[in-house]
Amino acid sequence: MDTPTDQSVTIHHPRGHGKRISFDDNKSAKTEYANTTRGSGDTHLLVSDWERGTTEGGSSGAPLYDTNQRVVGVLSGGLAGCNSRGDGSEDNNEPDWYGRVAPGFLNGDYESRTLSSWLDPSDSGTSAIDGLPLFDRDDSTAPSQVDDLTVTNVDTTSMTVSWSAPGDNGDQGRAYAYDLRYASSPIPSTSDFSSAPSVTNVPLPKTAQTQQEVTVDGLVPDSTYYFALRTKDDGGNQSPIAATDGTLLQDLIPPSRIRDLRITEVNTSELSVRLEWTATGDDRRQGTPSNYDLRYAEEPIRTPQDFEQANQISDVAPPAEAGETQSAIVDQSDGLAPENTYHFALRATDNAGNASPKAVPEQTAVLTEDIDVQKTGPVSSSTSSTTKTTFVLTDTQEVRVALYDLLGRRVRVLFEDRVSEGFEQTVRYDVRGLSSGPYFLRFSGESFTKTRRVMIVK
Repeated sequence: MDTPTDQSVTIHHPRGHGKRISFDDNKSAKTEYANTTRGSGDTHLLVSDWERGTTEGGSSGAPLYDTNQRVVGVLSGGLAGCNSRGDGSEDNNEPDWYGRVAPGFLNGDYESRTLSSWLDPSDSGTSAIDGLPLFDRDDSTAPSQVDDLTVTNVDTTSMTVSWSAPGDNGDQGRAYAYDLRYASSPIPSTSDFSSAPSVTNVPLPKTAQTQQEVTVDGLVPDSTYYFALRTKDDGGNQSPIAATDGTLLQDLIPPSRIRDLRITEVNTSELSVRLEWTATGDDRRQGTPSNYDLRYAEEPIRTPQDFEQANQISDVAPPAEAGETQSAIVDQSDGLAPENTYHFALRATDNAGNASPKAVPEQTAVLTEDIDVQKTGPVSSSTSSTTKTTFVLTDTQEVRVALYDLLGRRVRVLFEDRVSEGFEQTVRYDVRGLSSGPYFLRFSGESFTKTRRVMIVK
């Protein structure tokens, strides 16, 4: 409630005494704390003086009720109390200030905590909750059985259950509470009902025949769920069990993409390629997929059509738990041949047939029997400041790449590092300042020397 109370009631325990109730018949006012000027702020409600009864020291924290019997404030402090004569015959007609619930609900306190985090954790938008009636010990008539309990909507990890509200006594009035349970098997008996997990966010009953529903979250895909409902009244009576048939929560969530597929080793003599990756989960990052689909091709695998047309590896190990490192070796038995460049792609598939997006390693594997240097056409220094060449080795070794002019003079060293066999290595070099004419790239390794001619034009 965001308006001042027309009349106010507070229930308190002054100085540790038993319960006391005080009444104010006048309208309260919005103020700041300890300020009697109406409109001076909006954090507190000012009760100018109590008509019947009074608060005293030790009453702080007492709730302030409005005419709808709702708590709208909490006593922060004040000056009200009994008169100075000490006989308690009269109060001193001094004011009290109650911290308002409304601004604290949305705006929070000095620590930026809001009441809505506790009172409305699901962000339902509810702004008020009325109290429940006292138990009726003379009520022996149970609410009627719900006859239309139904699963009305199925999402990826949730189901929505709906029903028509029964009454308090049979189909009349308004019941007290619902008890909704769910399980992976039917819930026909009272013992089955008692052992099934409860749904915690069930709404309170409304008047008879009002349509109600609740969404049950956190369900496991590819599972069948059964629901059962009992209604309670204010006499503690419970309706017969209403139950649904089983509903399958279809698995529509694919495994997550494998983010680190990589080629870790290329053996050009045995014509084999080793790949490694970190296992992904089934439903995004949770659980374990059913299998892997690893493929290779001599051209890049960019589109779904490329993937379907690529060669499939049939003996990849099954997926491990998410986060574990896995590997596969592709070799001649899978169709690899010498003097070819190979591209790879991998998908994880779950037991419902959902497939992750494909993962593609940054590297390619080249199964060459000798050093393979990419042929380079004429290089124009007027259109580009840099050019590149690639090469692949048959053995892992230290390699130097140097540029020489036509007279055999070394212009500069372009590359010098250890290179793993079977991986394409790219060398980029600056052609600015080079005269037109032929140059030579000399590749020098521990077991080879090879020269390639390069033509620079302007």
